[in-house]
Amino acid sequence: DLSRVTISCLDAAKRSHELTVDLPKTFPTCGAGGGGRSSASNASRGPILYCDLPLEFDPKWKSGPVMPKGEIWKALSEDAVSSSSSSSSSFGLVHLYQQYRQVLSSYQVLWADLDEIDCSAWVLEPSLPANRSIAERRIALKPGLSLALTVDPERSRGPPLGARLVGSSADAAGLRERVASIVDETHLATTGIEGEASWDKSRSIKANLEAFLGFDLPSPETTEKADYVSECGICYAHRLPPAGDAASGGDGSEDEDGAIPDAMCGNPSCARSYHETCLFEWLHSLPDARVSFDRVFG
Repeated sequence: DLSRVTISCLDAAKRSHELTVDLPKTFPTCGAGGGGRSSASNASRGPILYCDLPLEFDPKWKSGPVMPKGEIWKALSEDAVSSSSSSSSSFGLVHLYQQYRQVLSSYQVLWADLDEIDCSAWVLEPSLPANRSIAERRIALKPGLSLALTVDPERSRGPPLGARLVGSSADAAGLRERVASIVDETHLATTGIEGEASWDKSRSIKANLEAFLGFDLPSPETTEKADYVSECGICYAHRLPPAGDAASGGDGSEDEDGAIPDAMCGNPSCARSYHETCLFEWLHSLPDARVSFDRVFG
């Protein structure tokens, strides 16, 4: 029995996307319920959808006419090439696919800006190429210092949802104040005060970051990633195996999505980087250490 179909397509920038649909047994006459996390065994609901998008894809499902099982493959074949059909006259997978294409078009600016960062800056997290659903980036700024950025998928050209410095360097104190102002919407480009950094919606995310920071982000064309990749001072690895994967032989390679060092000694004479988990376990092992509410004292 036909139970799952995967539709592949390219967006306006030729990026590849896939929409996987788990079909109910009553397809294509399943009910008009939301096409999100519904149960395929419930005839009153639409299909279950799987896709790689920053926000949940929850389209409307329009039921089709009764169709013999032998005609379902024909319907799927027609659906795959009918994206230009009028949404008012389409139903089933055709209508679902049209809504998916509309959602893809709404993320073009976001993905273009993130692609620019991925190609022209050193991204420490996530591992690249990143899933299209991920709107966070940890970007190298200086040796031992990086910026953790969370972009708003619904208004990618607006101030980010979050921005914080990770690590330490000689000029980190001055940068922290600049980074804190990034998420402050009062710095939107409305006053045009000369010399004052402002978040301009007409610029890309990278251009706005460089305007706030006061320098260009390190480029793969002129620098080496090794200059910004730090090893943990306890386990001597850069990236930990993914959570729950240690027993299965995770080797901590950079292709994995385990944690990287995000804690740093505040003593300028040391300035070593550590994984939070490694640091917690080491401090917890000290004879005079005590733990209270997930904080180590000693």
